[in-house]
Amino acid sequence: MEITANTIYRALRDVAAVRPDAPAISDGTGTHTFAQLMQAIDACSVELRGLGVRRGDHVALWSANCANWYVAWCAIMHVGAIAVLLNYNLPTEDLAELMKRTDVSFLVWGDTKPVDRRGPEAAAELASLAGVAPERTFDLRGRDYRIAPPAAAPEDDEELPDRLSFIIFTSGTTALPKPVMISQYCYLCDARGFKTASELDVADTTLCLCAPMFHCLGSQCATKYILYGSHIVMPRYFKPDSVAEYIERYKCDALAAVGTVFTSLMEVEGFKDRVAPYIKTGFVAGSVITQTQLMRYETAFENATFLNAYGQTEAAVDIANPSVNDPVVKRASTVGRPFPGKDVRIFDEGKGFLPIGEIGEIVVRDAGRVMLGYYKMPEENAKTVVNGWLHTGDLGYIDVDGYVHLSGRIKEIIIKGGENISPMEIEKELLRLDTVAEAQVVGAPHPVYGETVVACVVMRQGAAFDEAAMLAELGKSLASFKLPSHIFRFDEFPHTDSGKIDRRLVTAQVLTRMRDGMIRERLSEGLSVLKFTMKNTSYNIMPVAALVESVAERVGFGPERRADIRFAAENFLSERIAHAYGTVGDIELDIRLMPSWMRLSFSDDGLPYDIKRDEATSRTAREILAKVDSFSVPEAGGKRSYCLDFFYDASFDIHKYMEEHERLE
Repeated sequence: MEITANTIYRALRDVAAVRPDAPAISDGTGTHTFAQLMQAIDACSVELRGLGVRRGDHVALWSANCANWYVAWCAIMHVGAIAVLLNYNLPTEDLAELMKRTDVSFLVWGDTKPVDRRGPEAAAELASLAGVAPERTFDLRGRDYRIAPPAAAPEDDEELPDRLSFIIFTSGTTALPKPVMISQYCYLCDARGFKTASELDVADTTLCLCAPMFHCLGSQCATKYILYGSHIVMPRYFKPDSVAEYIERYKCDALAAVGTVFTSLMEVEGFKDRVAPYIKTGFVAGSVITQTQLMRYETAFENATFLNAYGQTEAAVDIANPSVNDPVVKRASTVGRPFPGKDVRIFDEGKGFLPIGEIGEIVVRDAGRVMLGYYKMPEENAKTVVNGWLHTGDLGYIDVDGYVHLSGRIKEIIIKGGENISPMEIEKELLRLDTVAEAQVVGAPHPVYGETVVACVVMRQGAAFDEAAMLAELGKSLASFKLPSHIFRFDEFPHTDSGKIDRRLVTAQVLTRMRDGMIRERLSEGLSVLKFTMKNTSYNIMPVAALVESVAERVGFGPERRADIRFAAENFLSERIAHAYGTVGDIELDIRLMPSWMRLSFSDDGLPYDIKRDEATSRTAREILAKVDSFSVPEAGGKRSYCLDFFYDASFDIHKYMEEHERLE
């Protein structure tokens, strides 16, 4: 079956004419045949027209994966409106802001987690915040178009495939995603090129799609399979047990997901019987897989061939794609050859286009087959598309056989002492280790080198974490300056809503851990917050005692405890000045924050003072000892220090205090 139509609706209609009773989409409610799918799109189109949706209107689509999501998407485009695909995991306030930025005037909504919790009230709140009138909202829940009477869809006689059809938001980790404008033509070209690039016979395939439809991977992957007459199975969410159940029930022979879904599926009870026998093709999205990972996947999914394609929302969507007939080493170490019809080059701002084998930025050119631009973001458009070339922000090179290799993101390059280090290179070496399931490498500030390399790993089930052993193995293949200064163990990595590892959150957690480690290291010796020398005269006792009390207040001691600390400091100084000196001398005071207590450390050259000896005869000594939690007299270099320790109040967090007061510079 070939795709010849110029819109998705017409291409689906062509498939339905040939395979009316074949399964098209299955979800938690059952299965739509192709005839029923077309009937549903037609009926939904009529309802949208009745709601007031007209050509050019922007219609937000907010729902978890289901057949009705696909129905509504196609219907919105069929009536000539623009579908704005909303991420169902974003907070309501963020969604409302995105809707306002993209001029949304209608809201089509279905099952989402907020709706699960609060019902229609959640959709009403979103519409209100976005300025969408209540009468312009449309509830997809419970609509079974399969049993509805056939409806004649409003004919759209101006369906131009290369005009704006829908908006997808990028899945990056910036404050708010960018709205990418895409035409149907892009998706149709991708569907046609996919069959050629992958050399797969996708007809009669049952694809389990574990990617959100609001993301380009989900909507594009579903479209390119369904337009060849294949069966799409849509789990609502992507928990391993649920995915395994769908694969087993529908005998899915293809699976599209991010790498973490494949890894977690391998640990599902009964995997070898329930999942592994069925999958013939695995599409890994979101990250590059290494030869070691591919070997693990293809060993576990014993009948499957794995493909790791490369795409980007802005490229709408595929940039490079491997073939099932490519050698294993190419499938594991590259993302395939440039996608049919797309001109892919390697570019350097100073040198221009680079020759084979040299690393630079991957740029793509293909008139009409990349995004139409960011919606109402002219400055971003000017930076991203230059002289017709889409700048991906990804680093890579093309080898002598024409395969594209990814080397990392430009913004993720670590610059250590002037050396450029690709995180991806180190991640690949970590993933070669049998003990490591997932790896991320990020840069962290360093006072000398500018940045240092920090690795983060999720261990394979049952594997022990041994940082020294990992560094020893990495040292066999990496230059010394590329070796991580730290390796942190994670139970799991945070992910973006599209399933990719969230590098921004990983980096934030790394910096927090490093800060905590620095705090622990500094506290082990004590962190000096105030240190000064005073003359041993009685005139200094009251001012110094007041200063000590002030520090105690800042550290969080309550009024009663501060009075104790002031009393102890005042009386200790009185004792030293009265009994330790015959002449004027110096007393040094060092106020230190320790792991669980604040320490007042007095040092001087006066006569030794044995407070324990004087306790029985001196009321002042007894009163001082009653106020302190610990008293000690360490000696270093022939000089005594008299240490008065006071435990922090139970509510005081020394780590938080140090973070807030920036004591780690």
